[in-house]
This record gives sequence, structure tokens and C-alpha cells, in this order.
Amino acid sequence: MRKTIIRILTGISVFLVCGAPSIRFDALFPALIPIPSHISSIGLVNRTATDEKLLNIIEGTISGEFIGQDKAISQQVLGGLMATLRESKKIEIVSVNEALKRQGISSIFPDPLSWYEVTSLCNEYNTNALIVLELYDTDYPAGANTVIVTAGFRFYDLVKKTIYDEYIMEHSLAWNGPKNETLLGNINRLIVNNDVVNNASFETGILYGQRISPSWFSVERKYYKKSKRDDNLALGARMMEANDWNGAIEYLQKAVETGHRKTCGRASHNLAIVYEILGDLDTSKDWAQKAYTLYNNKDSKNYIQILNNRIQDVKRLKLQENN
Repeated sequence: MRKTIIRILTGISVFLVCGAPSIRFDALFPALIPIPSHISSIGLVNRTATDEKLLNIIEGTISGEFIGQDKAISQQVLGGLMATLRESKKIEIVSVNEALKRQGISSIFPDPLSWYEVTSLCNEYNTNALIVLELYDTDYPAGANTVIVTAGFRFYDLVKKTIYDEYIMEHSLAWNGPKNETLLGNINRLIVNNDVVNNASFETGILYGQRISPSWFSVERKYYKKSKRDDNLALGARMMEANDWNGAIEYLQKAVETGHRKTCGRASHNLAIVYEILGDLDTSKDWAQKAYTLYNNKDSKNYIQILNNRIQDVKRLKLQENN
């Protein structure tokens, strides 16, 4: 029994040494709620300004924020949203210059805009939809170098006169440095880390953009760097690291043809990754299935499900692109 446990632990150690490296690549994923096909242009509007000065002073005092800071930095949210949406060549994105005012507490959605207001803005800026930032708030938890940005968006579809989406996005960003639990310490953190607040706000806009528009994400895959007494697998792995995909395929296929079962499983798994990077998901899945079913490479079992999900994502992407 003891020898069996040692062999298992040794096998795990070898896997960690040989299989731990990862490779990253960018992949396009579909939107969760895609922009309707009848929308060709969108105006981005900031509606976070308020005239309720006393209420703002109370809010600022409680949270330790600078009075008027949210109003100035909220525009960064729309900057991040615009940067994301402009990656789509099908939709024209327009920045609406007017900052609309709202009533109520900044952390709660106000009443929606009237369709008269939506129509007037769309006509003025020649758009058929508006995405309006209607809620913006920042919070700095005491004792933590963290900013939490809360942003609420409404997507007004003028063509169908419906609110297509109403969503609150929350995003946090931390930074290094001494922590201070006092109100004065919070204010000092705002002075020193204003860039962090700007970055967190910009990223919040990006995140909402990814909700409604296909977006690129960095994907990580674990691969096998070597196998005992098999140079072809090691050469193929190095080709992967050098982004030489043709060379990687050549040597990994040789490893499958000449290697023992474990080598064949690892080489097949690596080939699945290469073909995924090249965008050939069907061939990628074939290799992953071979790695698991023929050569009992257990890591490939989960990878097959990942590839099934990616194949479905690509189908959704095509539907979104063709609409």
C-alpha cells in the first residue's frame, strides 16, 4: 500500500513538473445580450449629475468621497464602454455631449427617461438607440485599499420603444500601500490613488460593453512540455512556445506515431490545443477525444467539455454576426 501511494505521489509530481506550463491566446466570445440587429447607431449619455447638493454632501461625508468626484470620474465609465463597442464595425457609437441631470440618491436608479427625451436626443445625434449611464457610485471600504465602482446602465431602443437592458455593474480594484481606517485616511487614499478610481471606472465600462458586444478574452490552456524518453513531444512543445504551429503539429504527430501510450496522450492533448488556437475546433475536439479515449489522458476529459462550450459559443457568434 505504501509503495502504491509513493507511486501515485511520484506520478503527481511528474505531472506538475511536465504538465504545469500554460499557453495563452485570445479568443472571441459572444455577447450575453447582443445588440439587436435593427440598431445601427448608439448614443452614449451620462445622466449621473444631480442638483441635490445637500444629499450629495451627506453621501460624501458618510463614504469619505470628495464632493463632485463621482460626477467627474463617471465619464470614464462611458470611455471604457465606447472603447469596447467601437471594436464592432457594424455599430456607430456617438458620444452625447449633454450631461443629463437626475433626481434621487446616486446609488439607486432614477425614473427612466421619457420617450420624448429619448427621441429628441436620438434625432439630434442621428442614432436609433441610447445607452445611458444613470447610476454611478464609488465606495472605499475602511481598512482596505480598494475602490468599488457601481454603475447602472439603461439601453433605450428607440425603434421598438423599449428598454432593451437595465443592468447594474459592480467592479472592484485594489492597490498596494498602507491601510488607514479613518475618514482622513480615506480622503488621503483618494488623493494618492485617483488613477486607481479612473482605471476602475474605465474597466467597469469595458465590462458592460462585453455584456452586449462580442469581445476578445485571454484564454489559458495547460500543455505538456515533455515526456520521458521522447524528443518529439519536447520539440513540439517548444514549437508551441515559439508560435510555430505548423512545426508543432509536425513533431507532435510524430510523437503520436512513435511514442508510448502516455506520450501519445500528451501529444494528442497538445495537438488539441494547437488546433483550438488555429480556430479549428472540430479537429481540436477530435484530438482531445483521442487523448482521453485511446490513451487515457485524464486531463483531456475536462478539456473536451471546454471545447464543446467553445463550439457552442462560435455558433452563437455566427448568429450574432449574421443578424
